[in-house]
Amino acid sequence: MTRSRWAAALSLVLAATWAPAQDPNPSADSGGGETPEAYVARREKELKADDLWGHLELADLARSTGQAEAGARHAKVVLELSGGKNALAHEILGEVFHQGKWITPEGAKAAGLVEYHGEWLTKEDYAEHVRRSDWGKAWRIERAGVDLDTNTSRSKSEKYFKVFMDFKREMEATFHVELTSKYHVNVYATKSEYHTISGGPPGTGGFYSPGGRDFHFFDDPDFFQARRIFFHEGTHMFVNLTNNNKAFHYPNWLNEGMAEYFGGSKLDYKTGRYSFGHVLNDRLEKIQKMVTAGSHSPLPKFLAQEGLAGAYDQGWSIVLFLQKRDGGKWGLQFGAFLKALRDSRQAMNPLKRGPETVATFKKFFLRPGQDLADFEKEWIEFVKGLKPEPGAPDFRKMKSMHG
Repeated sequence: MTRSRWAAALSLVLAATWAPAQDPNPSADSGGGETPEAYVARREKELKADDLWGHLELADLARSTGQAEAGARHAKVVLELSGGKNALAHEILGEVFHQGKWITPEGAKAAGLVEYHGEWLTKEDYAEHVRRSDWGKAWRIERAGVDLDTNTSRSKSEKYFKVFMDFKREMEATFHVELTSKYHVNVYATKSEYHTISGGPPGTGGFYSPGGRDFHFFDDPDFFQARRIFFHEGTHMFVNLTNNNKAFHYPNWLNEGMAEYFGGSKLDYKTGRYSFGHVLNDRLEKIQKMVTAGSHSPLPKFLAQEGLAGAYDQGWSIVLFLQKRDGGKWGLQFGAFLKALRDSRQAMNPLKRGPETVATFKKFFLRPGQDLADFEKEWIEFVKGLKPEPGAPDFRKMKSMHG
């Protein structure tokens, strides 16, 4: 596909106003699945002794899910395999880089450093961080079209800026277009500050506000899992700020399905880059139960709806299916499909555009001679054949999402 066609495709993908919406049936309550402890224990048995990046993944996951002993054990293996040259492994062990070398917390204390939320700072820097903990005096990065405010720490402001920019570049590389809007990201030090300052709804870890055109997120200690929220809401932000017609929006099943598609991310610890479109284990458990029991919404009804019923679980599985079907062939149709929805006669009338949405879906995604009932059977078989992805973001494991 030519660059111009890809650019056109992305302008269509990002044409909707994806307003933040809270899942009416949050997956955090679904229960079941492999626990982080069970996953680490199983992977330890499978892991090769010299798999540096596999040990680093386990160290990071164990650390982020309260398994300090396992995290430290694997971090030490990483340092042995890398000759001591892995910053993340040192950080997992609680070490700090000071005056050109990594030192232990005891060494940091002896050097006159002061601990601040897991980081070791000079006394002067500690005083500055305490001052910056007041949201009105938060750290700010203004760089490359991004304004990022946070009252966490100087190093975390750079961490979140890097993650956001990596995601932005990934979207640009995937769709061959430059994203040039102004982006405003707020990262709060605590969950309570996120709720009280941003007005974040209960039970959420982040949201994008189309009205304010800013993205709110709190510094969840379990970023291994919370990155799913970061990428989901980040997708809403990119889409909204690239849309010229702010009054138009796609059906919620498509809005949330696409956002969850990008929320299904994995970090390659060797390259430091994220990949997207991975299985979401909590969504998978629910949609597999639905299709097995026949309790999912029939596609003619589901594709025509505008509400949130099934938008997350069933919507995610349909977007995933379209992206993976026949090796990704049908995913190339997405840009034209979205343009057709946007240009339809009833595009601006959600109460009447349902039949057009269904007709347009059939036009772009049915095989020759196939009807929607045949497509539905194919989708159901795809869903039934999906397998959980060990280590994938899974809201069932995020204790910090509650309360």
